[in-house]
Amino acid sequence: MQFDWSGFEADLTAAAVTAVGALVGAVPGQQPYAVAFSEFYAETTGVIYLPNLALATEESVPEPSCRFSPPDWEHQDYEWSDTEANWGDRLIEAVSGLPRVQWEQAWERFAQAMLTIAAGVRTALVAGGTLPPDVVVYLDDEDGDLLVRSLTPEELRRHFPEYVAGAEAERAVLALPVEQRVA
Repeated sequence: MQFDWSGFEADLTAAAVTAVGALVGAVPGQQPYAVAFSEFYAETTGVIYLPNLALATEESVPEPSCRFSPPDWEHQDYEWSDTEANWGDRLIEAVSGLPRVQWEQAWERFAQAMLTIAAGVRTALVAGGTLPPDVVVYLDDEDGDLLVRSLTPEELRRHFPEYVAGAEAERAVLALPVEQRVA
């Protein structure tokens, strides 16, 4: 698959930095605590769509159960990735119809690119003072694989303890002899 992953990462990092800056600018005086790329959608051997971008502030997410639920956040940018380079369309064209093994490799490269973009957004906006140093910038995917990979161990423990507990439970079961695991 010929795809300019470096250009993808650079352009979409810049686009996300601009979009988050605009979201923060639209809510002066509010305290941002999280930025999330969410609503990932892909079809194996088919399309990979770019995710949504959302901002959470202490003032706009009063419900504790929605604290880390980006679809429930008020501040959304569904068009953050609309750039002159048409990365969304180019990505779909590059991955659609690939054989399964190649598509899975492309998905993993896409995942790595999104992790790079999220890290770049955090670095740029914290350094520039747009976001506070303790902001959480993460990927919110359905199975939690990208979420876990996008957070530090401390962020994971603090904000998503259910993932830590699940991993510990899985390790405990895997440490058992096979006969006990089956039971």
